[in-house]
Amino acid sequence: MSNTNETLIPQDMLDQQQLIEMSLQQRDTEEVRQQLIRKVADYRYAREIAGVFVNGVKVGTDRIVQSTINNCLNSLREGFVSSIEFKAENGWVMIGLDEIRAIAQHVSAYVQQCFVAEKAHLSAISALTTLAEMDAYDVTAGWPSQS
Repeated sequence: MSNTNETLIPQDMLDQQQLIEMSLQQRDTEEVRQQLIRKVADYRYAREIAGVFVNGVKVGTDRIVQSTINNCLNSLREGFVSSIEFKAENGWVMIGLDEIRAIAQHVSAYVQQCFVAEKAHLSAISALTTLAEMDAYDVTAGWPSQS
């Protein structure tokens, strides 16, 4: 019989401890993944509403402005008015159907590109397997330009 001061831990308890440690690692990985997913959604929304430049005019892209643009487009298309005084972020501009159509197309494309970028980020995040990969992940890369 050996004379050691080591505490012997039964193998089944070691296995349980390893499972607990693996579970904690998995939980931590999933928590970090969920944090990244939230960061991407927050960043997409901030980009989505940041506005765009269309022919030198800074146009808002928040949901209220998107609705206003669609209302202006409809009013001009239906002939309710022949032009609209449009309040852009950098001043007033008089616009007609062709100009509001270009603005609507640009805003719609930009907002859609923001959602496409978010989807690509979520796909990339789902493929990350380690905390180191998650810590290194850049949620600010790959978003559309505002111009």
